[in-house]
Amino acid sequence: MSDRLKKHWRARWAAYVTLWLALACAWLVYNRLSAAADQRLQQIFEDHHRRIISRISQDLDGFVQLMKGLRGMIYTHSQIHPKDLSDYLEHVNLRDPARRTGLFDVGLVWRVTETNRLAFSREMRQKGLPQFTFRASGLKEYFPLIFLEEFISSEAQQQVLGWDAGSEPRRREAMESARDTGTAVATRKIELVSPGRVLTTPGFIVYLPIYAGSVQPTSVAQRRELLRGYLFCSFSPKELWKDLPDKEWAGMLAFKVSQGPSQDLFYDRTPEAPADLSSPRRTSGTVTSCGRVWTVESVGLPAFEEHLRGQQLGYILFGSPLIVLALFLIAWREVSARLRAEALTRNLKDSESTLRNANLELRRWVSETRESEKHLQLLLAQQRA
Repeated sequence: MSDRLKKHWRARWAAYVTLWLALACAWLVYNRLSAAADQRLQQIFEDHHRRIISRISQDLDGFVQLMKGLRGMIYTHSQIHPKDLSDYLEHVNLRDPARRTGLFDVGLVWRVTETNRLAFSREMRQKGLPQFTFRASGLKEYFPLIFLEEFISSEAQQQVLGWDAGSEPRRREAMESARDTGTAVATRKIELVSPGRVLTTPGFIVYLPIYAGSVQPTSVAQRRELLRGYLFCSFSPKELWKDLPDKEWAGMLAFKVSQGPSQDLFYDRTPEAPADLSSPRRTSGTVTSCGRVWTVESVGLPAFEEHLRGQQLGYILFGSPLIVLALFLIAWREVSARLRAEALTRNLKDSESTLRNANLELRRWVSETRESEKHLQLLLAQQRA
């Protein structure tokens, strides 16, 4: 290190020490606030995850309540007529697309034994279903579709009336579970086949049992004996949960909905890029509804981190350098003022020393002048004598 640098360091070391201390403090504050911001981000993320779970639960429970209302209407009528069911759906404004988002269809299947199969067919034709017919025979009991509100043409609905819903294993499993528990039960993942439409849609169906009599049976044996049929609603998860999460967070959060121990995937709103799923911010929760356990897994996408962390830490990153620079400039000014004061003090001392030496020189000159005058006066006196 040169003498000039050594001199500069000795003169201004306090300013540089202040700078390093300020930087160290700023780094500590940044780490503390970054940790606090991370906790805040996690809280926001978990809040949105809970909102998604709550929305899924509300959607399922809301449609179950709709089905219970329709079942109550059936209990008040001694005879079931398809027009009564259509009028009820019209009354609750279910034909409004905004109200039935995700609802694929609403229908009714009825329990019919082999002994009264033909009589039931005649009864259905007399009630305005001229094309009603059983699609199977020789079984102990049937669960034919006698009403379907699919919000499309009635001609397409006529194509499936009489189809035995109990002939499909996954549907029958849910129907039997609903029958024995007396509650609404959802199927596992199935393909929803729509008359009048070419494509099938992955989804699930919720069955609600209907029993004979005004008093709900309390035992499994009673429920099996008094079972009359089922109301059902079919759902397309892709449409049911397409608005989740909120639009503001659509590009920042992803989630998946699966069901049961086998984790059948019902809905997947995650990006295709694997890098977008590398975020450590992920959590999962469950919803118990319609006799099933639904698992919801949420993932925070990179945009979530960038948006919120940038907002919370931007002020820190912008403000910390300004504070450090301000402290350094203050220390620099103080050191510079001290150095100027020391220089003025040295100059003053030098001036005082110079003045003192000049004063001594003047006194010596005055003394010498007086001695010369005395000597001159003495010589003049001797000449006069």
